[in-house]
Amino acid sequence: MSTRRLSGSVALLRSGRLKRNLQHGATAILRESALNISQWIILCHLRERETSTLTEMAQATDHDAGSLSRAIFALRQRGLVTAMPARDDRRSMVLAASHAGRVLCDGIEAQLTARLDGQLHAALGQEGLQQLLTLMDKAATALDAN
Repeated sequence: MSTRRLSGSVALLRSGRLKRNLQHGATAILRESALNISQWIILCHLRERETSTLTEMAQATDHDAGSLSRAIFALRQRGLVTAMPARDDRRSMVLAASHAGRVLCDGIEAQLTARLDGQLHAALGQEGLQQLLTLMDKAATALDAN
């Protein structure tokens, strides 16, 4: 087996483990607010972008439109996301986080930062954590090109 394949396999396994552990830590906090990971990703995306269509969100978050649509429906039912018809395409909806959605998002972000960032900083230090994030961005960019 070549080093290149081994590196890809190891990276895939380790990134999967990291994702699983991060999601496990986040799930406990999200559960307190009756949110799941998909709903949390939607709220974060809308908080950062202010408005988005379902198609834009699917591309930006790398999630399929069907699962996002179901999550958005639940968030709209709770008053955390609003939807207005797009001006240029009445079939499309422009989504936004409501005030309640932004407040909830900010509160959860503070909890996640305290728990997960604290654990990562303790293990890696500030410089190590920054290096990890930089390397993850570089790897994602390199793989996006293929």
